[in-house]
Amino acid sequence: MDTSRLERILAAEASGYASFVTRLPLKIAIIQKREIAALQQLLARESEEQRKLRKLEQERLEESARLNGTLGLPADAPLAATLGRIPDRAAAERLRALGDRLGDLARRLKEGDEHCGILLRAGLEFVRFSLEFYARFLNPDGRLADMLYGPAAVGTGVSNVSLMSRSA
Repeated sequence: MDTSRLERILAAEASGYASFVTRLPLKIAIIQKREIAALQQLLARESEEQRKLRKLEQERLEESARLNGTLGLPADAPLAATLGRIPDRAAAERLRALGDRLGDLARRLKEGDEHCGILLRAGLEFVRFSLEFYARFLNPDGRLADMLYGPAAVGTGVSNVSLMSRSA
């Protein structure tokens, strides 16, 4: 029984997930520094990688279904059931190790993404709080534009847009 295709797919998936996990510290640092442009570039790059991983996942499911059919199992049988029926014990152990690695990487990536989500929500909350602070406490009469940009030019209704020209 040839399991080499499934092994190659699992190894490629694990490699793809490993690259995401490796970049987690960079992503966290970018979020913490509020470098929006860098985050957008990173997410754009990751978007392409996600498409590749979805394709690999589809290939893995198809190959697993084919292998399960050969072994007399339902197409969607879990990997553990499949491994128990593979006659080549060395191949089964290689598949088990790859499956375990893929599961570990997926868990670490999920934890890292949750951490990124917490940081992003905290950053958004800080922005919301700051805006409310400015609106309520620094400018109680509701003239936030005048406070930020200077008073409107007489008779025009247009504020001076230079933040540097406002005297303290």
